[in-house]
Amino acid sequence: MTRTSSLAWLAAIAIFALGCGKPPPISKANVKLVEQLRTAVAAKRTDWLNLAAKQVDEHRQSGALSGAESEAVQAIINEARQGHWDEANRRMLWLIHGQQ
Repeated sequence: MTRTSSLAWLAAIAIFALGCGKPPPISKANVKLVEQLRTAVAAKRTDWLNLAAKQVDEHRQSGALSGAESEAVQAIINEARQGHWDEANRRMLWLIHGQQ
């Protein structure tokens, strides 16, 4: 195996391992925000998604949204904005189920 292919395999394994980790805890202050995003994704409503994204930005700017929470919800928003509603929903379920 060449050095380049070895590095590619290591990168792929690292990405897979990071992607399979536990989701960040959602603070009580952000539960409604996550619920709003969940509703937008489940309904596949871009207008609701934009409202939720605006709220995410406001929470991020105020410091109410931690870095890990922000990354998790932003990944969901990004998937949905690309039209990948099913993937956004899978990420949302991963985030919600990880709170138990």
